[in-house]
Amino acid sequence: MIRWIKDARRKLAKIPIRVVLSLYILVMFVFAVIYTNIPSGFYHETIRLESGYDKEAEEFSKKILEAMKANFMDVYKKEQLCFDDIEIDITTMNVGKSYVKSERVIVPINLIVEVKNPEKITDKHIDDCDKKNYIENVVYTDFFDISLSTNAIKINDKFFVPLVVTSNVFVKCDNIDVDKINYNQLFKHEGFLSPVIKIDEGIEKEIQEFLLASKGFSNKINNHFLSMLYLSAVTITTIGYGDIVPITLITRMLITIEALMGMTIMGIFLNNITYRE
Repeated sequence: MIRWIKDARRKLAKIPIRVVLSLYILVMFVFAVIYTNIPSGFYHETIRLESGYDKEAEEFSKKILEAMKANFMDVYKKEQLCFDDIEIDITTMNVGKSYVKSERVIVPINLIVEVKNPEKITDKHIDDCDKKNYIENVVYTDFFDISLSTNAIKINDKFFVPLVVTSNVFVKCDNIDVDKINYNQLFKHEGFLSPVIKIDEGIEKEIQEFLLASKGFSNKINNHFLSMLYLSAVTITTIGYGDIVPITLITRMLITIEALMGMTIMGIFLNNITYRE
């Protein structure tokens, strides 16, 4: 047995070290390519902490904002909406970074709201805090969230996304009747009783992609060669951080094979640099 081991070491030592190292790197790249072509086989544990996800969340919000403004113009043919004593200008609308909650995509919205003061106000209705507000119209920034459904409705080759509007009013000291501010009116569309946004097919797909990204599954954010090359590198070196996890039988088998190959090639490398006749 000892003789057989010595013979094996002698034969393996004849392989040039540069060839062993080249094989090690080649195996790492080959498996990275294989992993890239099996996108549904991995779960990305830390995707929400990555800069790529933050950038995608911001870009996604901007596209939804554009769709919201286009939808508004289709319905009202103007940029302002006036109801009761309230005026909203959609050009002042901005969005925050989108996120996922309870299987729905949430987009934070803020916009400028102008409330016209009533013509007649009795003194008993005005306190010291409110007197200034009745000299001129009350203008403030309001906040609300829209919760997008991940199941778009397709009608005549057009996609409509149902949504839920949740108001987060931060009005202080101005006697504004917040019940009058119905942001559902910003998302009307002909033929729908509930609020919707008309989008194109590309954005419909992006909603699905963003949902998958937020849940850690395959998407255009994390399913690219560099991510899989990183996975291949930590696998072949047997480090295994666990931030990207195989979730199918075939990917688990591939991970196992690569780890064993990495250990074998590294063993040959160590043999070659330590072998003595």
